[in-house]
Amino acid sequence: IPGSMELWWVGGNGSVEGAYWYDGQPWARYQIAGPGSASTSSGIAAVSRIPGSMELWWVGGNGSVEGAYWYDGQPWARYQIAGPG
Repeated sequence: IPGSMELWWVGGNGSVEGAYWYDGQPWARYQIAGPGSASTSSGIAAVSRIPGSMELWWVGGNGSVEGAYWYDGQPWARYQIAGPG
């Protein structure tokens, strides 16, 4: 989306956090996954493969591989790719 930015990070408590900015508006924050959901020693991979969508992946706090996706007009949805360890 022209005039916008979105970013994600793993919080110190293992949560998955996000923030977005639209031209002329202040930054707004939200949470995708609660405390303990992500490894604090891992990062996040992200892609927007089609307009109006975003997808994220991260290593879970238990060593799993987790994902979340967003489609325009829908809330974030989460899924697991690989179980613990």
